[in-house]
Amino acid sequence: MSGGSVEDNANGREEAAIPDDRDIGRPLALSDGVFAIAITLLTFQLQVTQPLANSKSWSELASAISDIEPRLESYTITFLVLGAYWMAHHRLFRGIMSYDRPLLLLNLLYLLGVGFTPFPASLVGTYPSNPLAVVIYAGNLAWLSACSGIIGRHAQSAGLSARPRSAYLKGQWRAWCSVMILLLSMPVAILSARWAQYFWLLLWPALYFVTRKAAATRPA
Repeated sequence: MSGGSVEDNANGREEAAIPDDRDIGRPLALSDGVFAIAITLLTFQLQVTQPLANSKSWSELASAISDIEPRLESYTITFLVLGAYWMAHHRLFRGIMSYDRPLLLLNLLYLLGVGFTPFPASLVGTYPSNPLAVVIYAGNLAWLSACSGIIGRHAQSAGLSARPRSAYLKGQWRAWCSVMILLLSMPVAILSARWAQYFWLLLWPALYFVTRKAAATRPA
């Protein structure tokens, strides 16, 4: 009898040590790690492969570096893009207090796109005029934006966030507006890969507009 009582007490202490809510810091730590690795992998495409007749020649090295200018441009743009998505991801999870299995799965699908990003960035850097490279790049960013919108919607509907529903309205508008513009840029890429990339500049005024629209329609 006494042995059973001790075991029951031990089980009770073990159950009491397990919190009812789940620490959101764990999936956030994984997300930060994937972002960090993806940004690091971007640098792998920055390699000067052209041999120099004179290893001390400034002009030859400058010429070799100019040959990888599209890759440098792709690296810079993608670094800033990933940085923007990283900040948006933290902003999204700021009000989420706990998680469930669907949220973990949705976040993994989001991180799938993050980890994939260096590949389309390398394609655009190597083949900047190829429409398929731009389509793959835009499709990956659209995937990230869509996953972000779905994560926010699930967190709110599943009661995982302490923030009111109206607080997610702005993020929803921004996410799906980004998806629409990125998808629309794909047929543009078939006509001109360069113009499709310029088309992405519409994200700035469009996001500004939908943010104001969301604020105007937010319930008091």
